[in-house]
Amino acid sequence: MTDDTGFGAPSTFGGVIPTPNLDRTPGTVFVTPNFHSTALCSPNPRALITGRNHHSVVSAWSPSRRPAFPAMIRSSPATRPPIGRILKDNGYRTSWFGKDHNTPEFQASQDGPFDQWPIGMQGFEYFYGFIGGDANQWQPNLFRNMTAIYPYIGNPKWNLITAQADERSPI
Repeated sequence: MTDDTGFGAPSTFGGVIPTPNLDRTPGTVFVTPNFHSTALCSPNPRALITGRNHHSVVSAWSPSRRPAFPAMIRSSPATRPPIGRILKDNGYRTSWFGKDHNTPEFQASQDGPFDQWPIGMQGFEYFYGFIGGDANQWQPNLFRNMTAIYPYIGNPKWNLITAQADERSPI
């Protein structure tokens, strides 16, 4: 799954971004033709990873903004698990790389709680990325699972995009 990328971007669908592995798998690419996009970046991935309307998973607003109606942002109910939890519970290994903009701001610290982080209720066994809507590509607030890491210190050529591509999940 990619964030902020439409179907018109990958070469598989006629776009300019080369996706040779997807191009080699005709008929096996999972496409959601009736997926309804939301107007914000946070509710959209929550809807996609749960397969449910973003309102039913309590994600009608960005977790880093204060909504006009407080009930619009809170923890997603455990009765509506995301794909990571479903896959993990059925014997698959799961990892999350990159942005997690679904953790409520009041849970985004290293003190936790971690139940809304990718390795919490989201169901992923490994997380390498950042919490929040954006990050500095050269000095991000980066985490490996729940531990803050600083791989850019003493490494002036380090950048987030390359680091994510080079990171290997231990699972």
